[in-house]
Amino acid sequence: MSVPPDDPRDVAPGTPADQPGAPVDQPPVASTDPVPEDGDPVLRVRVQGATLDDLRAFADEVQPDPGCRAVAKRTDTGYSLDVYLEQSRLDTARGARAAAQVTLDVVADETANGRARQQEVGTGDRYAARGEVPRGLGTKEQPR
Repeated sequence: MSVPPDDPRDVAPGTPADQPGAPVDQPPVASTDPVPEDGDPVLRVRVQGATLDDLRAFADEVQPDPGCRAVAKRTDTGYSLDVYLEQSRLDTARGARAAAQVTLDVVADETANGRARQQEVGTGDRYAARGEVPRGLGTKEQPR
């Protein structure tokens, strides 16, 4: 893949913005809120099938989000795979043609889990007080 010469990724740092090929403004960073903008909660769904072909057919038809690492696990009855679907897409996924060969079980409401975890995040600067060991997880070392 070649990058066109006027591509912003191919511009040396410090190039004035009014010159051709200068970097363009970046779009705003997406929100870290675990709820999509439309308020549709995201669910973790376990897809189980007798064969890997059953899981593949379901994934090809429904196009769920497999997350960072789509790995089918061997079970006593076949294979399972955890995927992420919006609540509104779950009924559609259950009605898919390939869904007849798999079972779908909602494992967790990841939107609710994300909101609960965000409540655990502290406020303020935990490094502000000199000589005090910060609170929170991790290895604590005493000040010298």
